[in-house]
Amino acid sequence: MLHTRRDATRISADRILRQNIGTAAPLRLAALTFIIESPGQHAAMRIYAIQQLSRADPPLARQVLTHAIPHLQQWPVIACAAHLAAHLHTPALAAALAQSLARTSTTHQLAARPEALALQQMYHAPLPTPLKIIITSSAPVAGRIAALRVLLAALGQSPVVHWLQHQSSPTQQTDALMRALRWWALRFNYAPVAATQVLWTQEFYAAVALTPRSAPPARILPDNVILQRATRRFTKLHQLHLLHRLPPEQLCLLACVPQSWLTKPRPFIHYWLHRDLHQRQHLARPGVAPSLPPPVPVTLWANAAKIHRLDDLLLVMLLRSLHNHAFRAAIFHAGTASRANQHSESGGLIMPLTPLFSTISSRTTRVHNLTQPAWPNLMLRCYAPEFSINKRIYVTSAKLLTDTAMGLTQYIFHFQRVHNKRYVGPATGDLRFAAYNQCYVVIFTSVSKNKFDATLDTPSGAVIDLGVYPAT
Repeated sequence: MLHTRRDATRISADRILRQNIGTAAPLRLAALTFIIESPGQHAAMRIYAIQQLSRADPPLARQVLTHAIPHLQQWPVIACAAHLAAHLHTPALAAALAQSLARTSTTHQLAARPEALALQQMYHAPLPTPLKIIITSSAPVAGRIAALRVLLAALGQSPVVHWLQHQSSPTQQTDALMRALRWWALRFNYAPVAATQVLWTQEFYAAVALTPRSAPPARILPDNVILQRATRRFTKLHQLHLLHRLPPEQLCLLACVPQSWLTKPRPFIHYWLHRDLHQRQHLARPGVAPSLPPPVPVTLWANAAKIHRLDDLLLVMLLRSLHNHAFRAAIFHAGTASRANQHSESGGLIMPLTPLFSTISSRTTRVHNLTQPAWPNLMLRCYAPEFSINKRIYVTSAKLLTDTAMGLTQYIFHFQRVHNKRYVGPATGDLRFAAYNQCYVVIFTSVSKNKFDATLDTPSGAVIDLGVYPAT
């Protein structure tokens, strides 16, 4: 790869430095590390730094590459780092390669990517084998989850589910992640895909599977009651072949839907949805702007291939709640209050207002409306952003991602101005977030002094315009 004149000058200076203070001098190693990790470096210069660091101090090179590989962007640099990682071989480096491999690419096929070739060279086996080793190892959890995502992309659901179901060695039975994944695969015949799905799987496993069956009712956690009901309902529906997959984040939704609606034919549900949406005012989508995606279909018909039964039921629940004056007033009040925050957008979680459980005494836990004859009222729970960037970006916190398992959908306010029609619906980052984290997101946008627009983004990429609603 050709060096620029500036890079050639820096390489020449490094040679002089090496002659004067030595190859492994701390000052030189710090300079090479800075070139590898800092943004804006030319690819040829970054490759030079990686090669020099691996020769001067292999242990430091292992540490630096473990941190840098998941974030490298230039293909020649990724190829160089992956090649050296194969020779420096550590479990942490293998996990870092899996994290890099989990990133989407339109340039290379999965098996031909340099990270995949390096993993195969490390373990002298086809790609699925090193991925399985990483998943069952003591490597960092982020790398293990990334390896699972790549394994699903390489093999598909059925082979991975079958493999997880048979991971029962004594070592794996003491591993919290493998116990949760195996339990989920055995219970639902499904392997979690995204990092948040794996996180929520562990939450459900801790709430349901670890509760002693002989425990008195008073010891049953409230969330446990919801999840136990949800899993029973799913098992029944799955036997009727009404559902083919159940992502972990949809369990709470299944617990909140009235029993009578769980088995209604989809044509009936679609008729109800079309009738309700037809009564709403729908704004024209804005033109393409730097921060907005190209216009996407937002009608139910246009997204029919991307939504399934539980998406239908969530739409019914949201539309019924938007008929509620108190819920609309709460949305508008919270959105208007968020306008004062000039450092970040505001967001949070939509949850059932009435608990599905209540502690009657110290010895008894009784479930409200066990058959759920009515749809629950909904509420907003606001979550502070992880950190602030600007008033048009909301950075979801780790706390919100964890709690999403016990809610229905996340939400974001586009209330920066009273007349904010230009930003109605999702921005590019919102769509990417919903797809990557496999969760629902509702976008509330202020469109006039006393009206707001609502749009739902689904994990499968569907965007449904719910219409314009008055504040009260």
